[in-house]
Amino acid sequence: MLAAAAIGASDYIVKVSITRHIGLMAVGSYQAAWSLSFLSIGVVSQALGSDFYPRLSAASGNDHRCNQLLNEQIQVSLLMAIPPILAGIVLAPQIILFFYSKGFADAVILLRLQMVGILLAVVFIPLSYLLLAKGKTLIYLLSTVTTNLTFVLIACYGLPIWGLPTTGVAFSLHMVLALFIGYLMAHSLIGFVWFPLTKKYGLACGAFLLLGLGVVRLEGWATLIAGLLLVLFVSLYCLRELVSLVGWQKLPLPLRSLGLFLTKMG
Repeated sequence: MLAAAAIGASDYIVKVSITRHIGLMAVGSYQAAWSLSFLSIGVVSQALGSDFYPRLSAASGNDHRCNQLLNEQIQVSLLMAIPPILAGIVLAPQIILFFYSKGFADAVILLRLQMVGILLAVVFIPLSYLLLAKGKTLIYLLSTVTTNLTFVLIACYGLPIWGLPTTGVAFSLHMVLALFIGYLMAHSLIGFVWFPLTKKYGLACGAFLLLGLGVVRLEGWATLIAGLLLVLFVSLYCLRELVSLVGWQKLPLPLRSLGLFLTKMG
């Protein structure tokens, strides 16, 4: 509860700073980008709370099992999250226009910047759950306060200089710090290490993210066409890898036939 309060307080302070330095309209763009960026990993977040955390808590006394569960969850989370994250980057103008209006155009670059941090969050959140599963609530609270304080300081310092995009950069930088702390804590508690497959998916998702950021530098229809092709390719790749990890039977019904087809094609 205190950690949630710290997150809420940091968000409130940043909104006040945006209002003071840019204006109330900019707060709307900030909120739009914030909501859409977290919407992109809504399914992953729900699965972490309802399925992963209970299993991690049940295995909290077995460090080897916790290490395995964390790696497996991070692998699945990356594969599920990168397609919508990539879509949020390359299709940001169309997404903002669909959900809001042209008046929220400032949210486009902000959404793209925040998606970088969202990818890091996908890796960090399972690691943070380890602290709760191990009963290290004070460490969890202190790490949450520290990282969100970093977010506030960077955002409030940069807003008068660089404007609204500063908040997206601040969010991504604060997630870099959060992931670093999360890894150190997990390594200290259970000797956590990245599995080779986790490294592979992490590097692949990082490469896809860079490609997406490169695509948005194109002009006109080239951005939309190249972006759609990239999202389609990455989605098929992730689906194929998910099938190899969990089996096509556990995929949502609309994806099962396609997943089975891709497995046979491999």
